[in-house]
Amino acid sequence: MFQTNIQTHFSKVEKQNHNQNRPVSLTPGQIIQGKVVKLFPNNIASLQINGIQLTGVLEAPLTAGERYWFEVKESKGLPHLQVLDAKSSKTTGQPQAASVERLLQQLGLANVKMAEAFTSFLTKQNINFSKQTIVTGSQLLGQLPNTEEGLPIIAEMIKKNLPLTKEIFDAIRAVTNGPSLSSQVQGLAGLLETSTNTVARDIHQQLNQIVKEMVIQPVTGSNQLPEQVRTMIQMLGYSHENGLMEHVQGTRTETTSQSETLKALLLQMQQQELPLNVKESASQLLHRLTGQQLLSHDQIGSLHTWLVQLPIQLGSFHTDLAIQWEGKNNTENQLDPSFCRILFYLTLERLKDMVVDVHIQNRILSVTIFNETQKPQALLDVLTPILKKSLHEQEYELLSVMWKPLKAAVQKQHQPYQQKASYQGVDIRV
Repeated sequence: MFQTNIQTHFSKVEKQNHNQNRPVSLTPGQIIQGKVVKLFPNNIASLQINGIQLTGVLEAPLTAGERYWFEVKESKGLPHLQVLDAKSSKTTGQPQAASVERLLQQLGLANVKMAEAFTSFLTKQNINFSKQTIVTGSQLLGQLPNTEEGLPIIAEMIKKNLPLTKEIFDAIRAVTNGPSLSSQVQGLAGLLETSTNTVARDIHQQLNQIVKEMVIQPVTGSNQLPEQVRTMIQMLGYSHENGLMEHVQGTRTETTSQSETLKALLLQMQQQELPLNVKESASQLLHRLTGQQLLSHDQIGSLHTWLVQLPIQLGSFHTDLAIQWEGKNNTENQLDPSFCRILFYLTLERLKDMVVDVHIQNRILSVTIFNETQKPQALLDVLTPILKKSLHEQEYELLSVMWKPLKAAVQKQHQPYQQKASYQGVDIRV
């Protein structure tokens, strides 16, 4: 379904940014694979690591055109890369699998279960790792019933610098591979409603009160929709740990006690005597909320990306609304509302899958709606002036509203605020 693929889309965007836009971060203990592109006089060489070209001073004999494993060592001044295996894959005539096998032997990890599959996957994804990462990740992978499902999730955890624990794995998996948030909320509500357990019936009333806050009310003022979104984020319990509203909306003004949120209710349910199916449903939903918090933020240089998913109700129709903010922080360490990009992902009852892409440059908005249905020109003619007036009240101007096929949004590769890493002079010692 469209909703369950939102986080996957976000991860793909992050993967593109991770591989293309992030400067190479070299920290002691990292193991990386690089290619010697060209040799220069005075022991100077050009190396390619994770798609980035670096200039290094050679302290070991290497061959142009060959790939080698390196370990980042502690050093003062320039980062120092130690060659782990003087035999390149090209020299030995062996494929990558054999190259990984030799690396594990050199690290003393040849007998670690799942290590070869795990290391090969990270290498193909251009993800740097350490010896301890291989050990911990392989152990976690060995606990899973489905290795193919587990590999990309653990890789995502590494990219996010998250601890490689089963609890965090379950949280990330609940977001990337689980059902929609709204269906999980409705499923738990149904179990609580039909339960004969007294505690479950009491919790059902509390859950209903929270769900009521997820109903999108008719908007009569320019500030109403942002306030409804703010309330929903607070009611879910997102804002406590990661300060999402503080970064996106500005000053943090909590109107909901953390003890009244959905996450607090789910944590409370873990300690109570409840039917097994109810407790399991609550646990899965709790994993989902925790995973969403862990994956909600990404930063590349000065560019911040925030993603939040909300279970909403439009009349009697339940769906997920995902909102993604992209931009730079202003002097108050908040997302600059004058220069940013906001994307809305949702599935509607009649229009089905929809993406709304809002570009804001100097408080001037360009709105593009992606949907597979025919452009409703008459409806746009009615709503556009209303939108323009509401934006003007907030000191924004509407430049354009366009309607395009949804497949155009999938094919669109451009990412705003791209920062290309550049290197001059000597970067490393090898």
